Amino acid sequence: MMALTSSSSSSRAVPRTPLLRVKESTAKSFWQFVGAFSIIWVRVPARFMEAARFTQVFDYLTHNPFCGTMFQCGCVFAFDWNRGWRDCNIHDPAAPHCPWCDCASFLDGGACYVCDRKTFIAVALLVYAFSRGHSFDVRVRRALAAWLAYGVAAGLFFFVVLAPTYPWFFGYTRGAARPRATLRWGHV
Repeated sequence: MMALTSSSSSSRAVPRTPLLRVKESTAKSFWQFVGAFSIIWVRVPARFMEAARFTQVFDYLTHNPFCGTMFQCGCVFAFDWNRGWRDCNIHDPAAPHCPWCDCASFLDGGACYVCDRKTFIAVALLVYAFSRGHSFDVRVRRALAAWLAYGVAAGLFFFVVLAPTYPWFFGYTRGAARPRATLRWGHV
């Protein structure tokens, strides 16, 4: 069924389908949605954005080496994330798999949210946001300490609860597993 509307420039009726009305209303609501968020972005302090950028860079540089150090799995720093985990034991079918790199096999993939970069950054920025009354440097140091504390707690959760058979955690060797070879910084 088509609705007819008259055009202001001529007396001829222009057919207008309901599909066009949906698109117009969708476009209008989209721009209202974007406008609502532009108000939020204007109110974000510049120092918070600086802390967010600093935390992202810190996470980018340390997330894979932290995994490799914690689980002795072979993850290292690389400018490309795919190269950072190319030596991880998840790629060896005979070796026990790193719990973080194999997070998709736990809790129907929900465990990946625990060790995701965005979660680490969000935890650090929450600590930064709630550390008001201190200097910028102190707040950033607290945020990075929270990043580290969250990483150790999440790793311990994976080691104890989700992957009780995985043999390595920060130099501790469970069972008869042999310690892994020396750790290296990465592929650059």
